[in-house]
Amino acid sequence: MIDVVELVTRRKEEVKDLDRPLVVVTYAQSIDGCIGADDNAQPLLLSGRESFSLTHMLRNNCAAILVGAGTAANDNPRLAVNADFVALHLHNQEHNQEQQTSQNNIQTNEHNRPNLIIRHPRPVVLDPSLRISLAARLVQLRNSPIVFCAFDPVLSPDLVAKQQALELEHVSVVNMHSFTPDFSLNNKPNPQNPTSSSAINIPAMLFVLKSRFNVDSLMVEGGASIISSFLSLGTRFVDQIIITIAPLLVGNGIRAYSSQIPTSSNFPSTDTSLIFTPHVHLVDPVYHQYGRDIVVSARVYRSTIESARAAAKKSSEFIDFSSIAEQDQPRSDELLIVPDFVPVDVHDALVAAMTHKLSRLMGATYMERHFDGVITGYKEASVSAWGFQASVPDDAISLAQVRDALKARIPDDTAMAMVIRWIEASTEAVISQQQQLLSNSSNSSNSNQKISWLPPHILELRAPTFQTPSGIGPHVDHLGAFGAKIAGVCLGSDAVMRFAQKDDPSRSFSALLPNRCLYFQCGSVRFNYTHEIPVDPAQHVFKNVFIERGRRISVLIRDSHPTQ
Repeated sequence: MIDVVELVTRRKEEVKDLDRPLVVVTYAQSIDGCIGADDNAQPLLLSGRESFSLTHMLRNNCAAILVGAGTAANDNPRLAVNADFVALHLHNQEHNQEQQTSQNNIQTNEHNRPNLIIRHPRPVVLDPSLRISLAARLVQLRNSPIVFCAFDPVLSPDLVAKQQALELEHVSVVNMHSFTPDFSLNNKPNPQNPTSSSAINIPAMLFVLKSRFNVDSLMVEGGASIISSFLSLGTRFVDQIIITIAPLLVGNGIRAYSSQIPTSSNFPSTDTSLIFTPHVHLVDPVYHQYGRDIVVSARVYRSTIESARAAAKKSSEFIDFSSIAEQDQPRSDELLIVPDFVPVDVHDALVAAMTHKLSRLMGATYMERHFDGVITGYKEASVSAWGFQASVPDDAISLAQVRDALKARIPDDTAMAMVIRWIEASTEAVISQQQQLLSNSSNSSNSNQKISWLPPHILELRAPTFQTPSGIGPHVDHLGAFGAKIAGVCLGSDAVMRFAQKDDPSRSFSALLPNRCLYFQCGSVRFNYTHEIPVDPAQHVFKNVFIERGRRISVLIRDSHPTQ
């Protein structure tokens, strides 16, 4: 059986540094994927007694429980904990993890559960138009409910009066109408993201729950539009999913998940039609039988990165030219992406070493704005500022030498210089190999060509959150300071890089930079396109799928300008 206490405790620890609570999506469905009947006249009873006990145990261990306005109106739920069901769950967990327990196996009363502590979660309702009734059971129970709405108080004085009436009933009402998150570098409002009065911004709502109400764990129960909204946001906003599957065929019913339900206000900005896709993959699923029901517990996974790595046979599979006409696309040799360039063990040691070095140079605080306004939420340093004690010979450095150099807990500067030289030499080899393939000749004039690299630039971007965004705005690397070749090694996290023509930004495309990859740009991509790591998390999209970005370190190498 699922150890709910252990699960919630462990997952809360994993997300404690984020500006949102732990999010667990849970619901019951029929075997054909329905959570309700089409007519929605009355709630469809799906969970059996045993699986329902799991639901109440989970409620007992989460700080808050969330439903939508439709569920609150149609089902009129209490959203409280039933002590009898919690006791049943504990009894079943202790005595029989696999077999169905008879309803008569345990007599639930105060005498046989003396150590049972009941903690009712705070009800949370997403109710844009403030439909909730003052007579609703979750209001009358007075478990400090929170209602999120999104209406214009100037245009809706009747809703203002209703808000005041709810507050007299000890309901916290949060109007998100004017809560517009800003991920732009210049802190100006984003005209592409007008505040909607018809939906709640879920990332903003989660931020408010944790920062204002100190909610560290949230159980999301439904209905269908709420479930779809959260699942479509993926791993960035959902940590765990628990699905109860009942042995029932509904036929024409309400589906638990639909990729078409969420609206653009569920994301901070941009066109979310690019983000929602029909497929939500569950990672590390665990199956348990609770009486007649099957319960699935898993993580949510929406990044395409693993499938992309598995399928990639050439660099072009990490580049999405679908939004740009073929005649406007750069040549295939002007942008290369090499996955798995850095071995896993070298990657981990390199990230640790560079994190230590950047912390020593810049401290623990990230810089908010670069002097040219392009970068936000970063640390950076040139390798020349690291004080390397010795130059490394131009002779090829093997991967074994690199591994040996990184064995020390804190590698010295000479060891790091060896790593940098290995990156440079390996990049030269990749460029040479690609040029040979394109020319279909092993005697390419560019084969084994030495490149005069400038001292590498190390850039760390913090993991973007709703409160602390980070990224690199559109830019072209300084044409007077650097040459025609730019390469980067990506460490710590997957990322999406977007390219747009300088003269016509509408002509754009994106590339997926998987963790541990090498990317290389030259020619028109170097001179005629801006490139960026989007500051707005909603723009981290590759081939219609949202890519979650964490803390990222890149090692950037550029060749010298011909005049230097």
